[in-house]
Amino acid sequence: MKRSFLIVAIAATMAASAAAQNGNIVIYRPKGKNFGVMHYGQGEHPTIVCDGANVARIAQNRKAQVAAAPGTRMCSANEKQMPVENANSDTIPVDVKPNQTTYLRLESHVGHMHFVLKEVPAEVAKDEARKMKPVSDDDIYLQVLTPNKVKALGP
Repeated sequence: MKRSFLIVAIAATMAASAAAQNGNIVIYRPKGKNFGVMHYGQGEHPTIVCDGANVARIAQNRKAQVAAAPGTRMCSANEKQMPVENANSDTIPVDVKPNQTTYLRLESHVGHMHFVLKEVPAEVAKDEARKMKPVSDDDIYLQVLTPNKVKALGP
């Protein structure tokens, strides 16, 4: 009895320790250039994809956060609604460190609808991301990105 209790206690401690060492990725999207009443790219809601898993759909002036095990992640923004042009961003490497937050800014540039996803220094990004509203619950696809597998929300 004591042995099985000890094994369970050790396993619980190891699981808690591993979770505590995750890092976070915050993806945020400021408003595009203002053209009078509308902002550039405002109708588009690209899906953020990391390691092949959908993380969240992100509208302008919104942010999403996902916990991730340490290591290099490959992230992009995919937009399938554009009929003419490929609006997807390039895939970028994101180095997730234990107990640290990495910030990614999603931008759309005037002239063509192509998203740009780039890492932003925490000193700049914290202030920018603080101004963003979280994405709606319907637009969050997962909360934890694990190595080589994904823990999805829901049943």
